[in-house]
Formats: sequence, structure tokens, C-alpha cells
Amino acid sequence: MTCLCSGLAVGWQGCQAVLQADMLIRHSLFYLLSRLVSVGATFISLWLFSRLVAPDDFGFYVTVMGLATLANIGLFQWLRITVLRLAADHASPREVQQTGWALLLLIMLLTAPLLLLELVLASTSWRGVVAGALGVSWAMAGAEYALELLRGALRPRAYLLFSMLRDVLLLALALLLFGYLPPAYALVLAQMGASLIPLVLWLPQLGWPRPCLNRQLITQMLHYGLPLLGLYLLGSLLANTDRLLLPWLTGAADTGLYGAASGIARQSLFAILQAVNLAAFPLALMAHRAGDQAQLKQQLLRNITLLLLLGVPAAAGLMVLAPAISQTVLGHAYAGAAAHLLPLLALGTLLMSVRVFYTDHAFQLARDTRTPMRVLAGACLLTLPLSAVLIHKAGLAGALYATLLGFALSLGLSIYMGRTRLQLPWPRRDALAILFATLVMAILLWPLRAAVGWGPLIMTIAFGSVIYASFILAFNVMNLRAELRGYLR
Repeated sequence: MTCLCSGLAVGWQGCQAVLQADMLIRHSLFYLLSRLVSVGATFISLWLFSRLVAPDDFGFYVTVMGLATLANIGLFQWLRITVLRLAADHASPREVQQTGWALLLLIMLLTAPLLLLELVLASTSWRGVVAGALGVSWAMAGAEYALELLRGALRPRAYLLFSMLRDVLLLALALLLFGYLPPAYALVLAQMGASLIPLVLWLPQLGWPRPCLNRQLITQMLHYGLPLLGLYLLGSLLANTDRLLLPWLTGAADTGLYGAASGIARQSLFAILQAVNLAAFPLALMAHRAGDQAQLKQQLLRNITLLLLLGVPAAAGLMVLAPAISQTVLGHAYAGAAAHLLPLLALGTLLMSVRVFYTDHAFQLARDTRTPMRVLAGACLLTLPLSAVLIHKAGLAGALYATLLGFALSLGLSIYMGRTRLQLPWPRRDALAILFATLVMAILLWPLRAAVGWGPLIMTIAFGSVIYASFILAFNVMNLRAELRGYLR
């Protein structure tokens, strides 16, 4: 009888584990689908806007979005992370969420005086940049906070619907406003409306913001979150240096050309590797909490191998097929510049992704926020003045070299200083196999780099993927050959 009860207990625990794993898989698929939808919407937007909007107007929009992204990540990201972490352990999660809403509105109020800068820009071509950036950043901050609450409440379907609605509204509102406003202002207002409308629709379910100022809770949130403020602000500044300096040093037209090419690289490659990180880092964190160093090393090794397995060929594909991708996705006014910019932008995005999604994990696992701040501060102090000089001297090419230099420098500093926190493993054999397979794929794709059009481009990408996958299976990277055999059985 005792054995039977023990067996039933073990069986019940096994069923619970399966159900939890199934929930994790289902939720991960919803979040991955939401990102894929966003990537698809971004490519459709680039395809459409690059044909309807002149580079000058698109440059204005890129400048507004660069400033808004810097403000959104630098000023509000710490709050979203803090609320998500503290609500999970607090006796009253709703109180934490309402306090988060109050702090969100307070930050908006404190940044409102920046609107006075519009008086300085009133007689220039950049009139409306500050107001547009603040409006977009506030709308984005509210929408992203609502999405974090949905994620914390384990509502991936609502998260997916919210994201999809926002992507669809951006296109619909932009097309609607093009008939009434200048294209630059139409894009900015469409971006604001695309974030605000879903927020208003979901607020009744999330709870309308109410004044909730618990001093003890606010102290806990500031103590936990303020160290993250500098980290996110510096990271966002480094990632957007090029788009922030270009408007003031070269003009709106070059900013528009650069922003279109940068959008292709970041919204495709970075999104793929971000999806990998969403699944990979929690597993590493779990192994670290268990105290099993061998398991942690093995998990970290698999994480970086998978990151390279997907990131290296994707970056190489963007570099080799840059002419075909640029002419297929972008309008004629943008395609020529994008074909020259896209290769190094893809390489820079890969370097940034390796740092954000792997080498910085040494600090995160060690609960160290000060060292990565020093890494990013050092990279920014060296990159910003050099970027200004290069952009002033060489224009778009200077912005490209400055971006690549900043990402390479921050990655090198992260690897060097992270060694004192946690020795990260690197897959030497698998990395060499990935590089060889990528090189063969790139050589075979080179004659097809001018395959313009959606049909030829998709067939070319499929051909390269088959070649790459064949070599990866031949070298048995990550033991994929054995796992594939088991799956087929």
C-alpha cells in the first residue's frame, strides 16, 4: 500500500511537471508568435512607407522614434521590471501594480517641462520633434507597462492580441492620416494612437490607474529599480547613438535612409535572437539557483551555441543578400543606400545581441548591476565623441563605422570584465563548425545576391537554409543529428 501511495505521489508530481512544461511551451509560442507578427508588420511598414514617404519626412519620424525609444527604455524600463519582480512576491500584487501606475504618471509629469524646448525649435525644420518624442514615449510606456501586467498575469493570448492590434493600427492610422497631415506628423500620430487605443481597451481588465502612494512600497521599488535605470539608459544611448547624432550632423534625409536600413537589420536578426533568449536565460537562471555548476555550464554552453547557430547565418544572409533584400523591401529612394549599409549593420546587430543575450548574463547571474553600468559608460564615453567626428567627416559611412565600433567595444569590455563574475563557456568546436557552414552558404549564395523580388528572394533564402542545415547536421552541432533521429522515431 505504501509503495502504491508513493507511486501515485510520484506519478502526480510527474503529471504536474508535464502540465507546467506544457504551459511553458504554450506561453512561449504565444510570445514568439507576437514577435514574429511584429517583425512581419515592421517589414510591411518599411515596404509601404519607403514608397509613400520621402527620406526627409521619414528621417523626421526616425529621429522622433529614436528619442522616444531612448526615453521609453531609459526612464520607464526599470519600472516595468521592478513591478513584475516585486508583484510576484508581494501580498497584494494589485497594490504594487497601482503604485507602478502612479510612478509612471509621475515620471511623465516630471518630463513634461521638456516641451518648453519646442520654443527653441519653433523656427527650425525640427519643430515638433520634442513634442512628438515625448508623446510617443509616454504612449509607448503605458502600452509596454500594460503588456508587462498581462505577462505577469500569465495571459499570453491577451498579450498576443494587444501586440497584434498595435501593429495593425500603426499601418491603418498612418494610411488614414496621410490624407490630412504631412507624412512625418502622420507617422508620429499613428505611432501614438497605435499604443493608446489598445491601452484604453485593456485598462478595464487591468484596473484603471488610481493614486496609490505607499511610501514603504515606493522605497522598495526605488531601492530595487534605480540601479537598473542607469543600466537601461546607457544601453539605450549606445544602441541609438547613430540615429540621435545623424539628424543634427547630416540632416533628415540621411537619417531616413539610415533608419530604413537599420530597421531591417534590427527587426529581423535582433528579434530572432531575442526569442532565443526568452527561452534560454530562465533555464540558466534555474541552474544557477540550484547551485549545480556543471549543469549551469552545460546550459550556458547550449545557450550560446544556439545563439550562434541562428545568429551567424542570419547575419551572413543579410550581408550577402543586402542588394536583393534592399530592393525588394524598400522603395527606390532608399534601396541604394540600404544595400551599402545593411552588411555592417547586420554585423553590428549580431555583436550587440551576443553581448545583451549572453556575455551580460555573467553580471545578471551574479546580481551585479554596477559593473555592466561601467562597461556601457566606458563604451559610451569612447564612442560618442568618435561617432560625432566620424559622422561629421563621412556622413552615413561614419555612422556605420561608429555603430560597429561601439557594439564591438561594449562586447569586448563585457567579456573582459565579466570574467571576474562568472567564467562563461564558449563552444569552440561547434563555433568553428557554424562558421564553416556559414562560409559555404555565403559562397553559394553570392551569385544569387541580385535575386530581386519576393519570390526569388524567398527561394534564395530557402536554398541557403538547406545548405547551411545540411552542414550543421553533418557536423552534428549541439548533437542535433541524434536528436533529429529520436524525433523521427
